[in-house]
Amino acid sequence: MELRNIRSFVRIAEEKSFTRAAEKLNYAQSTVTAQIRQLEEELGVLLFDRVGRQIYLTDAGRKFLDCAYDMLRLEERAARIGSPGREPEGTLRIGLIQSLQNHLLLPRAIAFRRRYPKVSLVVEEANSAKLVGMLGRNEIDLAYLFDTRVTDENLVVMEEHEESMYFAAPADHPLSREAAPRLEDILALPYLATEEELVNSRVLRQCLADRGLRYHSTFQVGNPDVILRMIAAGEGISWLPRYVLADMWEKGQISVIDYQFPEAHLYRQICRHRDKWVSDCMRAWMTLGPAGEKA
Repeated sequence: MELRNIRSFVRIAEEKSFTRAAEKLNYAQSTVTAQIRQLEEELGVLLFDRVGRQIYLTDAGRKFLDCAYDMLRLEERAARIGSPGREPEGTLRIGLIQSLQNHLLLPRAIAFRRRYPKVSLVVEEANSAKLVGMLGRNEIDLAYLFDTRVTDENLVVMEEHEESMYFAAPADHPLSREAAPRLEDILALPYLATEEELVNSRVLRQCLADRGLRYHSTFQVGNPDVILRMIAAGEGISWLPRYVLADMWEKGQISVIDYQFPEAHLYRQICRHRDKWVSDCMRAWMTLGPAGEKA
């Protein structure tokens, strides 16, 4: 059983396409087709079902995928014996939402590039739902999500942090000095909303609906930095995660109103698809903490 055939099988399973797998491997499609046929003959089972233009792993194919990953891990371990401390190289594709890109990606990306200069880092921006789809189509290797806790059985959570949420207000706002502000008083202020599809707006709407309340938005924009600048200018308030507002809060440019929804649990998570081979590049990224320190 040849390892190149195993690698082709894994790539086809991840890409869900013989054509795309052949392109990524720089093989002719006839080559990967022959490799899979050889594997199926050696194993005595069918690895893929072909339905029209779509391919799917058979039950035997799903079982063999676990074995294939184990074999590639052993190959990687063996290679390290001959070249201890081998430096990762290749391409790492990361997808994330805009606010995480603006506020959390940069320190880790800078540290990663300095530590692993042979890895090309490609960053894609999208909302959480689109990022999950991109993982499923193998368009990205890792996705940074900010949402409720992942329950999708096709995803593996590699890192998770629960995020505190606050009503951000102009600097030294009277409500920020109250120990127990009333929600009705908070909602009487002009509200600056993130886009309705974003988790901030979705979860806040549900929390308020459960209390028979709603916010009245006077401005809506997807970029949280724009919202922060408008809050600092005294234009209103917004419900934002700590990682977004922390810098301006610490500098005294905005304040926060101490009101919490105990049922609102939101998380920053780094996920991969369960069928995704964890490459050296992916593993290297995960060894760094959010600030770029060695984990």
